[in-house]
Amino acid sequence: MWISFRCKLGGKVDQFWMQINNRYLSEIKSFLNFVHKELEWIDRVPVIKTYKEREKPFYKLTEDDVERLLLASPEFMRPIILFALSTGFRASNIIGLTWKKLDLDKKVIRIDADSHKSGSAMLHPINETVVTLLKNLAANKKSDFVFLNESGLPINDLNRRIWYRACKSSNLVGLRFHDLRHNWASRHAEKGTDILAIKELGGWKTLEMVQRYTHPSLDYLSQQANNIVEKSLTVSNEDNVVTNADEKQSCDKKSSHFVTVCGLNVLKDEAQKWKNLLTFKKLTGFKHGAQTRNRTRDTRIFNPLLYRLSYLG
Repeated sequence: MWISFRCKLGGKVDQFWMQINNRYLSEIKSFLNFVHKELEWIDRVPVIKTYKEREKPFYKLTEDDVERLLLASPEFMRPIILFALSTGFRASNIIGLTWKKLDLDKKVIRIDADSHKSGSAMLHPINETVVTLLKNLAANKKSDFVFLNESGLPINDLNRRIWYRACKSSNLVGLRFHDLRHNWASRHAEKGTDILAIKELGGWKTLEMVQRYTHPSLDYLSQQANNIVEKSLTVSNEDNVVTNADEKQSCDKKSSHFVTVCGLNVLKDEAQKWKNLLTFKKLTGFKHGAQTRNRTRDTRIFNPLLYRLSYLG
């Protein structure tokens, strides 16, 4: 029965078990690193290979998608979604945000090292959209926490059922809350924000993480593809008209391929042949030359005697 069930699901079961095995393997690697570095019980950490998982799908949101998501979400979730799209904060940092960490005058948010995934404290600047949103929430402040649930209490964890219903109602099934962070980074990249600035704003330690979170849209990539369109391929008919200056320049280029031989303009490649022919006429006394069958065809002969011997008339 298990074999038939696995055959029906195909690769989904394999991916599911890969994820589970990788979680256990990562825990074992962390434990071995602790034993090696902290306790020094072992000399080195053995190599533990993990399974290669498929990349998780990413949901690129448009302005219409965001509008539908906000309309389908409960009222207490709407400022959370807008805040996530404008700051790129993780869910844990959003629900744990307190008013003491805000400085609306300087337009920054202080994030402690304990609550940040990277383990380092940082000051996160915020834009005017976030400032306006927080000022509206501060007008009805009821708790030390910024974002509250429908009952006016601090949020312990984002309700997955509520999030799933909102995504299903807005026709965005499969959208994860963490995808909002991906969208935030992608929008910054499309607007031309410096990659180092995105790294600092996102709280990442390496640029590789920025590359993992930025997903340019197809429209943006199409615009970038047109950056190297050659002008020569898109010239109008007016540009094809040759002016006198252009014609003169082309004539000068052509004239450089000719030389003068006894008052005649001949090609450089044919100049030596003409010189040999004129020398032949001068030595033999023929003004008009001989017939083709009687005259030598070898124009490389320079010796006058050979010219005479090569002529059969």
